[in-house]
Amino acid sequence: MLHRCGNQNNPHYSDYGGRGITVCDRWLVSVENFIADVGRKPSPAHSLDRIDNDGNYAPGNLRLASQQQQVNNRRNTVYVTYQETRILASQFPLVFHPSWTDRLIRKGFTGEQIIATAVRSVQLRRKHWRRRMLVLKRLGFMT
Repeated sequence: MLHRCGNQNNPHYSDYGGRGITVCDRWLVSVENFIADVGRKPSPAHSLDRIDNDGNYAPGNLRLASQQQQVNNRRNTVYVTYQETRILASQFPLVFHPSWTDRLIRKGFTGEQIIATAVRSVQLRRKHWRRRMLVLKRLGFMT
């Protein structure tokens, strides 16, 4: 964290310090301050994760996250929002064919349009209807 944000010779500096991401001054003073604000890792599988990837390493924007949480919290992660529910576009292949979803995202469809189109498609095609409807319900898009 310190080297990525403050050492221009670090190979990852351009993705952190080079983007203006800094470390909380309080944490630069002592490790104890950092531990008091963030806590200790609950397991070896957890590591530091900024909640807002464009934000600084600071209280309220840092958590100890699992590898899966970090994979889902990247700058290039695409989310789709439907009726105030935000889900990962990568979850869509559970419901829809990935190339179909990608094509709609590239065309500029909103999350609501994608879901509405998918629901109509699922209702029209009976081959995989039951499985897809169950996944839509599990994701909270249908009652």
